Amino acid sequence: MSILHCQNISYSYGNTAVLRDLSFSIEKPGVYGFLGVNGAGKSTTLRIINGFLRPQAGEINIFGLSPSKQTRAMVGYMPQNPPAYHWMTGMEMLQFCAKLRGVRPEEEQRWLSLVDSLQLTPIIHQRIKGYSGGEKQKLSFIAAVLGNTKLLLLDEPVAAMDPIGRAQVLNIIQELGQEKAIFFSTHILADVERICDGVTVLHNGTVLRSQPVSAMMFQNLSQIGLLRCHPIPPAFLQTLQETLHVKLERDEQEEDSIRILCEDRSAVEEALPGLMVRHNVSLRHFEWKEYSMEEIFIRLVEKQ
Repeated sequence: MSILHCQNISYSYGNTAVLRDLSFSIEKPGVYGFLGVNGAGKSTTLRIINGFLRPQAGEINIFGLSPSKQTRAMVGYMPQNPPAYHWMTGMEMLQFCAKLRGVRPEEEQRWLSLVDSLQLTPIIHQRIKGYSGGEKQKLSFIAAVLGNTKLLLLDEPVAAMDPIGRAQVLNIIQELGQEKAIFFSTHILADVERICDGVTVLHNGTVLRSQPVSAMMFQNLSQIGLLRCHPIPPAFLQTLQETLHVKLERDEQEEDSIRILCEDRSAVEEALPGLMVRHNVSLRHFEWKEYSMEEIFIRLVEKQ
């Protein structure tokens, strides 16, 4: 049974289609990144999964059940712009949220440890209206993980945090991912590369990719060859393109450098030495460059 299964979800605001036949699944505990440009439909997707919005087409199952009061008890949700009761102290808000989620008083120590880990202890008894944006996000994150949740939906959970706070929250997310499924949207792609087991890429309301991070990185691994040579005669470049069916880019900062974008690394490695000899080109340096998650995302979106 899938933890989360979305099948052909569509949703529109008026005449504007936001989601179009969106489909993906989360099968087991872990950390899963949700990527997309602004306006791609990430926040709408998370709100639909949590039951705040009803899809106009398609089906959602959480542990085999349609969104309901029963599934909401299994799901923790942190919105992009967390609401806060500014007249409350941080402690009062967490106690209020814990009561709403049915967390027993004897379990308070569990989330107090998160307050301490996220360095909120010195201000936890101060009114929230005096908190910074990052401190409010930390408080909202703790509220989202209260209770015996099995699925966490986090909408840009570290966007307002400084590097230290971001690292603290990401470490906790990674630890929680050992026993829960955590699905979080972000624009910080290095975070996805660092802690995620899987990634779903959304563009124009449609899923472009949904797969393990390792698979996405492997598919795009070492497909850019960085070649430095001299001279670089036009006939050599033309032969490279026609023989190997590659795309070539000149490096504007290095006159003797070429970027070889290809689908078949082994074919380039096999043919390149002979082509260089034939055209009297001297090799200075050659290496394969690995795509970062950010480069993979940009290339996926630019292809659309």
